[in-house]
Amino acid sequence: MPQLFTDCLNEVLEYLEGDMITLYSCLLVNHLWCEVSVRVFWRNSWNYHDSNLRTLIACLPTESKEILSKNGIIISTSTSKPPMFNYASFCKVLSVRHVHYKLKQILRNQQSISLQNLKNNTCILAQELFNLFFSQIELELDFNYNECFKDFEKLQYAFFPKLQILKIEFACPKYELLINFLENNGKNLRECYLGNYNRNSDVNSLNLAIAEFCPNLKKTLYWKC
Repeated sequence: MPQLFTDCLNEVLEYLEGDMITLYSCLLVNHLWCEVSVRVFWRNSWNYHDSNLRTLIACLPTESKEILSKNGIIISTSTSKPPMFNYASFCKVLSVRHVHYKLKQILRNQQSISLQNLKNNTCILAQELFNLFFSQIELELDFNYNECFKDFEKLQYAFFPKLQILKIEFACPKYELLINFLENNGKNLRECYLGNYNRNSDVNSLNLAIAEFCPNLKKTLYWKC
């Protein structure tokens, strides 16, 4: 009977995805409700608010926090207690654009900072935060913001072992960088959506790389912006 109740509760809470206010209330009911609802609450980074990101920042390893400190990046968090869950492991849809934008807002609102330092600090903070997600399962990685590609030269060497969906809308990194990224992360890729498709670019090389490095790919879509 307890397992049946848990299964039913899980089915009900699935319908609340995106309703962060209600899901947050569910977290506070009791331990069981918390364990079930926390997975839905943290699933899609498009729904993250400042509080979500501050919690993730508090979960950063010591090495990352030292990097932030050396660069003068200090983010106030709601608690100094150890996290109850591995929140990053619940994220299945990672929007680079949304997370980057929200981090920029947090830094801008927290301290007086020049525009150049704001951009630099946002990139540093985002890079350390994204490291939390690199080993997660069934991850959908979503880019649709030009500014996200400034550090793609670093990201091309990152490993997302279980990456299954890659979406790049409205902008696209250089093809050679994307090819390197696919070489590292294309094995389990099922869907790939690439924006800003330019027929004059070396798209043939990209297609060959997709064929070589993405053996399980079921769907590929290019579109022009």
